[in-house]
Amino acid sequence: PTCAFLAIDATHARDLANSLTATGAATTTVAAHGPVTGATLV
Repeated sequence: PTCAFLAIDATHARDLANSLTATGAATTTVAAHGPVTGATLV
């Protein structure tokens, strides 16, 4: 399955990706960013 995680900044995203691979929860991770302000209720 594909999972997405929100991180507060690039360092947090990198730490999260490293933790997921170190624990074996994920075999491949990709950190991405975009010009977004966060979750929005619609």
